[in-house]
Order: sequence, then C-alpha cells, then structure tokens
Amino acid sequence: MILALGGAFSISEGFLKIINPEPLTKPWINFLMPGVAIGFESAWFAVAWRESRRKSSPG
Repeated sequence: MILALGGAFSISEGFLKIINPEPLTKPWINFLMPGVAIGFESAWFAVAWRESRRKSSPG
C-alpha cells in the first residue's frame, strides 16, 4: 500500500513538473548523485569480485 501511494505521488509530481517547469537552480546535483551512486556500486562490485575470486581459487 505504501509503495502504491509513493508511486502515485511520484507520478503526480512528475506530471505537475512537466506542466509547470521551473528553472534549474542547482544543476550540479544532477551529476553529483549518479556519480556518487556509480562510486558506491563500483566499490561493492570490487568487494564482491575479490570475495568471489578468493572462494573460487583452488586450495
């Protein structure tokens, strides 16, 4: 139920932003957040890769 309400709110906010767009005030955050996410995902991937290699090595 909570996810459905959150999804409905997100859709309505998106619709309102398309109808009445506002100028960007902080465009750098559009690049910061994906950059941070890529950094975290890369770190978790490196940890998982090392663990996988350690467990699959003979001996």
